[in-house]
Amino acid sequence: MAITIRPATPDDIPWMVDISSINAKANVSSFTRGFIQSPLPADLIERWLPHIAVATVDGVTAGFAHSAPAPPPSAPRPPEPVSCHIVDNAARILVDGQPLSTLNYEFYGPALVAADYRGQGVYGTLFRHIVATARQQHRQALVAFVDADNPASLAVHTHLGFNVIDDLAIHGRNFHILVYSITENTST
Repeated sequence: MAITIRPATPDDIPWMVDISSINAKANVSSFTRGFIQSPLPADLIERWLPHIAVATVDGVTAGFAHSAPAPPPSAPRPPEPVSCHIVDNAARILVDGQPLSTLNYEFYGPALVAADYRGQGVYGTLFRHIVATARQQHRQALVAFVDADNPASLAVHTHLGFNVIDDLAIHGRNFHILVYSITENTST
């Protein structure tokens, strides 16, 4: 089995829309499985394309991961409320004892792997690619958030080396904010 990582292309958009719909919180049959908050619309994926890595297994699309630089303070606020909270509170969120606002960081996620390819190293390969790319760009941390009702996703993130650094309630839902320290995790 050969896992290959490549940049996303416009041809990947329909597949990413489909897999995000299948794995959206409202569409999963059990919360023992990981999920994303809601399906990703094609126009959002299109804007994200430069920041998406796609995994193929023997030439078949198997998964993708998104990771993009945090917006500078002068940029418009992110449209997603949890990301807004992180940006707005970056001065008080500590990573390795330093305020997140002083670090060169990226927002990580979502990342999805097709059901037929789970447990075969696809997610780990995608993640190592994201970390290597972030390291080349002198990023110091990856920041993610996970729905508190999503223990499977939380377990995957903590297994990869993310640490929960904050909890947040927004619109009646609870989230964990996680950080992966690129400078501390030199083996990834």
